[in-house]
Amino acid sequence: MLSIRGKTVLIVIAIVLFITVSTLGAGLFISQYRFEKIVKDDLLTMSRIASGMLSSEIGRLRQEVEFAAELAGMGHKDIPGVLEELMERFPAYLGFSVFNRGNNMVEHAGVNDARPSLRIRDSEYGRRAFAGETVITTTMDTPLGNLVMYIWTPVDDDHVLVAALPGMYLSGFVSQFRIWVTGNVFILDHEGVTIAAIWDFRVRERHNYIEWGKRDPRYRKIGDVFQEMVDEEEGIGRYSLDGLERYCAYGPIQGTDNWSVGVAAMLNESPLAHVREMLFILSTVFLGLGMIAALIAANSIASPYEKMEDLSRSAEAASESKTRFLANMSHEMRTPLNAIIGLSELELGDASLEGETFTNMEKIYSAGMNLLGIINDLLDISKIESGKFTMVPVVYDVPSMINDTVNLNMVRIGSKPVQFRLHVKGSLPARLKGDELRVKQIFNNLLSNAFKYTDSGYVDWNIYCKREGHRVKMISTVRDTGMGIRKEDQEKLFKDYYQANLHANYYVEGTGLGLSITNNLVKLMGGSVKVKSEYGNGSVFIVEFFQESVGEETIGEEAADNLSRFRYSAQRRTRNQKLPRADMSYATVLVVDDVVTNLDVARGMLKPYGINVECVTSGEEAIRRVREEKVRYNAIFMDHMMPGMDGIEAVRIIRRETGSEYAKTVPIIALTANALLGSDSLFLENGFQAFLSKPIDILRLDNILNHWVRDKKQERKQPRTADTAETGEATESAPSGGLFKDAAIGGLKVSTGLGRFDNDEESYLRVLRSFLRYTPGHLALIRPVDGEAALDSYRIAVHSVKGSSRGIGAEDLGDLAEKLEKAAVGNDSAYIAANNAAFLAAAEGLLSNIAAFLQTVPEAEAPAKPEKESPGPEIIAALRGAVERYDMAALHEAIESLDAYTYRSAPDFAVWLREQAGKSDFAAIQKRLET
Repeated sequence: MLSIRGKTVLIVIAIVLFITVSTLGAGLFISQYRFEKIVKDDLLTMSRIASGMLSSEIGRLRQEVEFAAELAGMGHKDIPGVLEELMERFPAYLGFSVFNRGNNMVEHAGVNDARPSLRIRDSEYGRRAFAGETVITTTMDTPLGNLVMYIWTPVDDDHVLVAALPGMYLSGFVSQFRIWVTGNVFILDHEGVTIAAIWDFRVRERHNYIEWGKRDPRYRKIGDVFQEMVDEEEGIGRYSLDGLERYCAYGPIQGTDNWSVGVAAMLNESPLAHVREMLFILSTVFLGLGMIAALIAANSIASPYEKMEDLSRSAEAASESKTRFLANMSHEMRTPLNAIIGLSELELGDASLEGETFTNMEKIYSAGMNLLGIINDLLDISKIESGKFTMVPVVYDVPSMINDTVNLNMVRIGSKPVQFRLHVKGSLPARLKGDELRVKQIFNNLLSNAFKYTDSGYVDWNIYCKREGHRVKMISTVRDTGMGIRKEDQEKLFKDYYQANLHANYYVEGTGLGLSITNNLVKLMGGSVKVKSEYGNGSVFIVEFFQESVGEETIGEEAADNLSRFRYSAQRRTRNQKLPRADMSYATVLVVDDVVTNLDVARGMLKPYGINVECVTSGEEAIRRVREEKVRYNAIFMDHMMPGMDGIEAVRIIRRETGSEYAKTVPIIALTANALLGSDSLFLENGFQAFLSKPIDILRLDNILNHWVRDKKQERKQPRTADTAETGEATESAPSGGLFKDAAIGGLKVSTGLGRFDNDEESYLRVLRSFLRYTPGHLALIRPVDGEAALDSYRIAVHSVKGSSRGIGAEDLGDLAEKLEKAAVGNDSAYIAANNAAFLAAAEGLLSNIAAFLQTVPEAEAPAKPEKESPGPEIIAALRGAVERYDMAALHEAIESLDAYTYRSAPDFAVWLREQAGKSDFAAIQKRLET
């Protein structure tokens, strides 16, 4: 007979084993089903992308050869000269040959070994070419054993042109693509011969696994899969090669003789393998911990009550293990998702990406974002069910919260004929205390559902409140003209994973968790959700919940009107004039933006802090500055959307490839005019520390500077003054007066623009002059909008005008630019064609009005300066030393010394230097100093 201690040990071990095995089995089953489906879908999507890209490349080659045939057939008698010209024009080809109907070679240019043999000339390809078809052959051996591919095309009724390509040409094309780690793309011809792959020997030796599989059992499975590739249109197979399991997604390549493209990737590199490894590790750890817990429990049992307590403790440990498993699984899923979302967004910024490839990449990006939302919903519902979901109350700005929610959901309308109407009352509190993130989540879930299920009509959002002592009851009503909800479905709406009328709404994305999470969040806030709906006639969702009151201030009628008209700009700017600004003159920051006006805006907004500001106009230059470390910046402000290398790619290189500890830890703050292009998490997961949207809000900028740049130890070393002492109160900025007191500049809200610079007229004037100088260059890129190829450069240019316009207070022009930018993103050429002229007229009118105003601004009379023939060697040496050290302070000091005189040999040298210093263009200064 076993003792109570022994029985207890066995019981606990059995429980641990059962929980471990069942958890592992359930986890493997779920991961096997869900992840295999995801992996298969992803590989099929990649094979379609690869097929499209190869079809495009082969189509381009055919067009090249057809064009060459046109040149050869334009009545030229000098065929040898024409072929030599083709060799110079198309250097990728090994040779060009012209044949007549008797299969006789009329002329050849290029490598002799590339001439088609008689056997090839008598093949079906030649007959098809004489019949008027352009065909591309599979890989073939030349007399000397080299590998070539031929493209046949008719010149006229009696002649054909044959172009010879290197046999490894398509291998070079597919070798640039990798899936996971070693996954690759390859091509089979209609007989199953490998004609392109990352491994040259498989192409040169013309591997045919279909034939090998018939003779050798080791290759039977791969031979069967490759036979399906040759026989079927599209699919996915699984086989083992070199002892490693692989998935292979495949599909046809249009414009070829039944060629197929395959995308092969090893299973041990897939997210599925990582999740399995994590499951086994967790199960092993849990099993070991369970065994130890069993022994400890057996030794500590003294009564049945203690036995019950130990069992309860074991159950809690099991629950905790499940929670850790969910957290780890989330991390494993989000890591590859981060790569999918980030890399697809980078590809979408490539100007050469167009057509079906661009559309497919957009679908990958959208699918990644949707999957990320699903993962977040699953984690939220898991936390709620486990009772570990907690609110994080903060004091937040109510109109800003509403504005953020509106901006996020406006993009959900897309091209649907749906009108969004917002109704806000001025009696809403200006500030409340609560979990702002979860409040936004409630509103976003309800509004996103309204837009998902409404194909036409309107979506109305009413939001108001009632004060109840120290609390405020927020009441939100979302009404839509969508399809409505059946009565029998309304009671199930708030259950987990439930979607109403799933058969009719199969195309609507989502997990069915949004309303369940909303219901739970509202209950945690002491409120409720109600729904009223008639099937076919829309729905109404009414939400009530409580927030803590913070003072008696309301948003006011002006802010309510601006919100309702979707023209809200943060009212907090009226308080910015009293904002205390610490003296951070000990700090140096780098601002990266391709628009010079935006650099001037940033420089002006940082001026009150005394910060040393250096500016560059590209990500490449920012990387060079960080790598050289001639200046160690306290922070870097990095623009997101820039031509060439964008901000995310620049930060990735700084963090991962630069190598130094400084590069890995220097605070980098994202700057973008499209705050909703991604989420804050997209930037934070790609190496940024914080996020600033344009136009830059002073309060948000001040918070970021105080958190990431301010160093109170440095401040204690500085002499304290009345302006910089931390008294808790700031000196009030002088009201707008002087030059701008009665200024009325058409198209420009002077008070808004001036407020961005703390009513610093000098800074605002400098930015207006910068806007007047550099904006015409961007407008020049906006004028030509014909053709899809121009849309991407058009989008970037109009995006730049949007940001710089809002930076100076030209809100109307910024709104017009934003609409055109969205049209460019959606390839809506018709909208651009209809509205581009009006936008340019408004922009040119604004520039004209600013120019007219600046002519009225009196220029300060400078005292007469003594003359010299040229700058002295000591000044040149000081300039050169400052440039080599990237010392902006020393550079400005040298320029001041230089500007004390006028120079007959270089009268504009000081002016030019100030301009380059303003852009931190040290390279240009160094180049001129050398001459």
